[in-house]
Amino acid sequence: MRLVCAANVQAKQARVSSSMAPAARSSLALLLRQPCWGKRLAAAQAYSATHSFQTSGYQQQSDPAGRTHEQPLQQEPREQQQAQQQQQQQQQQQQQQQQQQQQQVSTMQKQALSWQELHRAAQIAAWSGLCYVMPDELQARIQQQHAQLTLVAHGRNAFTGWFIVDGVVPHAHFCSTVRQRTAAGSRSSSNGGSRGGHISDDDADACAVPGGRRERFIFMRGVQWSAQDVDSTKLSQALMRLWPAHFPRIQPKTRNAATSSAAAKPGSSSSSSSSSNGKGTAGTAAVAAGAVPLVAHDGVAELAESMFDQLRPYFDQADDVGMPICFAGHSLGGSLAMLTIVQYQLQSRRRHSSCPSCYTFGSPPVLAHEQGGGGHRVLQALRLPSDCVKNFVLENDPVPRALLSVDPTFELLSSWGAVQGLLQLRQLLAGQGSPLSPGRFLFESVGQVHLIKWTPEGGSEVVPLDSHEIETELSFLAPKPGERRKADGSSSTAGSFMDAAATSDAGSSSSVAGGFGAALSKLVSPLKYAQYWLDHHHGSYAQELEAAALRGVKQQLVGQRQQQQQQQR
Repeated sequence: MRLVCAANVQAKQARVSSSMAPAARSSLALLLRQPCWGKRLAAAQAYSATHSFQTSGYQQQSDPAGRTHEQPLQQEPREQQQAQQQQQQQQQQQQQQQQQQQQQVSTMQKQALSWQELHRAAQIAAWSGLCYVMPDELQARIQQQHAQLTLVAHGRNAFTGWFIVDGVVPHAHFCSTVRQRTAAGSRSSSNGGSRGGHISDDDADACAVPGGRRERFIFMRGVQWSAQDVDSTKLSQALMRLWPAHFPRIQPKTRNAATSSAAAKPGSSSSSSSSSNGKGTAGTAAVAAGAVPLVAHDGVAELAESMFDQLRPYFDQADDVGMPICFAGHSLGGSLAMLTIVQYQLQSRRRHSSCPSCYTFGSPPVLAHEQGGGGHRVLQALRLPSDCVKNFVLENDPVPRALLSVDPTFELLSSWGAVQGLLQLRQLLAGQGSPLSPGRFLFESVGQVHLIKWTPEGGSEVVPLDSHEIETELSFLAPKPGERRKADGSSSTAGSFMDAAATSDAGSSSSVAGGFGAALSKLVSPLKYAQYWLDHHHGSYAQELEAAALRGVKQQLVGQRQQQQQQQR
């Protein structure tokens, strides 16, 4: 009898273990090695109560009495299985696409600018300085110093001025400048004064690039309190209305690609608008106003909307001939340019694929997504690429840091424990990403942010920043990499006379309790204060960007020469 039972157990074990997992097989083997048949049976009942054995096409289920029943498996229809597989594949594809988009955004934000792009930015910064020229001198200044430009129109109002030109960025002229400067450097190298080596005329000619496409540039002026036509009261009141408001405030009208010729003529006061024909490219009038959840500086938004009707005929003319449009400005002018490109993107009747571009130089941010989350969400809502907007910030310019989370005043106040508690309470009530929360003051940086640095060893350098680096790199109070932390909470960097003076002033205030006094003394140092406003000047941006472009050209030419030498070897 025992032999028959053993044979039955072995047969059943072979039948069951053939379709069992390795872990289940090992558990069953341990079960069958029990010395006592009574203990073995009790263990088998306990095991079978918690496990079910599957064979091909059948499922064995055990009841508490120890009886085993084999039931056929309930197989799902093939259509359901295929649908589930398709859903899983679609989810995987969506996840991969999201990861690729995030990687592309991060790559675009971190991608260093070439010397051609740096020279383009330097030239645009220099042209933006013409906004501060008197209107009767603007035409003569352009003809004398910028022959490659054609003045289209210019105007002024009670708070700013603007002008429009058509032209091409002169890379060829820049290459001749490189040749002249490298020739001067070669003469100094004979006296032991050159640091980068001689670059021949052939090398300088190699950096030349073909002429670019003709563009329409729209420049807007920053604050100029001394201008006679500026209404100081109106402008100051507008700047003080800084709380975020929905933008655009006026419902934009969709534009048809075939409007009347009067709208395409600059200076015409009449323009026709009709419903969109639905054939625009991504980012044109097809973007509905209700689908753009943006907020902007209330006062600056009003100024930008009042200017748009004056500028719209010139946009239409460029759209009709397929001419790319570039918006630019220094200080407040860059903020106005940022809001103008938003209105243009919503109302444009472009029939070509080129996207508008925008360059800001030392401009305070005035735009954000209503739910926060980063400036890239603004461009996604407008269906614009991340590289269409470039913001340039000098290392010691306080203006482009205003209204951000790195605003010196906001950082200074948020260092207090009581203010931190209020900000956290505000975040709980209004939600994460709302204004006046721990991670956001009022607005956010939209587009690429490029920090312009200067070092005695390398000269001018333009460093791209991603969204995670803006907090530390643009902060005046947070310690930078390479700085040494002092005992009183302040930081200092060796090598700069003004930094040393600011550090000494910060050390003299060590009697003030906590890091608040050290941070305050670091901000109000007289030498630092002077350096801040010198860096904000529009001429400083043009000079530093041109120097960075020259540095990039030399690095490229030296690399090409070294590569040729290696190939010859």
